Amino acid sequence: MLGRRSLVIYLAFFLPMAVGRDLTARLFPDGDPGWTALAVTILAVVTLLLAERAVRGTRVGFLFSRPAWARLAPPRLGPLAAQAT
Repeated sequence: MLGRRSLVIYLAFFLPMAVGRDLTARLFPDGDPGWTALAVTILAVVTLLLAERAVRGTRVGFLFSRPAWARLAPPRLGPLAAQAT
């Protein structure tokens, strides 16, 4: 599931990560850095997946979709694979 949404996570990760980092720094100033990083990462990824789901099919859905010019072409079948089908 996350592999299909990697573009969403890659492009917009910085915003919820920055907000989460600031919130955890204010709420837990003496918190363990490892657990804080894990919590911020999980929060950011879940937030992005929910945001992508919320805007899917709307006018702003283009923010989370790959443009047509950047899509990968389907793999070509070799002569032996074409005969088998």
